[in-house]
Amino acid sequence: MATPKYSSDWRLRNLDTNQIVIPPFPMSEEGVSITIGGKVIEQDRFGFQDPITQWTGGKVRAFALTVKMFSRNVDEDVRAQLKVFEALTIKDETLGRPPIVLFTLGKVINEIVLVESIDPTIKPLRPDGEPREITLSLSMRKYKPFRQRQIDPTKPKKESYKLRVSAALASYEAIALRYYGDPLKGDRLRKRHPENPMLPVVGELVDVPAREIIGAEVVEPAFHALSLTNAEAVAAFEALIEKRSARKVVEIV
Repeated sequence: MATPKYSSDWRLRNLDTNQIVIPPFPMSEEGVSITIGGKVIEQDRFGFQDPITQWTGGKVRAFALTVKMFSRNVDEDVRAQLKVFEALTIKDETLGRPPIVLFTLGKVINEIVLVESIDPTIKPLRPDGEPREITLSLSMRKYKPFRQRQIDPTKPKKESYKLRVSAALASYEAIALRYYGDPLKGDRLRKRHPENPMLPVVGELVDVPAREIIGAEVVEPAFHALSLTNAEAVAAFEALIEKRSARKVVEIV
């Protein structure tokens, strides 16, 4: 590796604490190595010469650089400089992750990253036993914020979750077909919404129980509750059957 001759205009900012780290050490003349590409994995096949190569993700962006930290006088502790970088790799218990860092190199790089690893190499010691110089290899990976709902395995499963009804799911049968694969389970959803016994209202929320819960329930056929001499009830039942089966309804006489 070439001997560093000058320092580069680079810095790190801890975005959680807003602490700025402007290293007073030179960067190697090799500069910053940038890796751009997708995530590819290989799997060997028994009896075959060529492995299976599979692309599993994209937009990978990683950065690696080497810096040389040194004590400029006997009172300066180079290990304290190392701890500043080490803190960027340690999990913050209040956040549940390491710090998020802004990595800047002049006008070339301005990326939000996680410090993946630091690899220090301690060079000859001073007469007092303290390190005179530490060469640090720094690896960073681009960070993209995301939201993740944490699941507590000790909590019981919720009976249902809320679904906002769209025009494409404007019947209990359509919802049952989408989430359970069986439109006839729409009656089991209908039983839970007596305020809208025929059709759910577009834009409102309906309860959609878990598959194992809805599968264990038994719902009496709707026609048991209808009187064939009541014209209004018959019309409602015909509309119900039409929504359930999407087939021509035989006239009831």
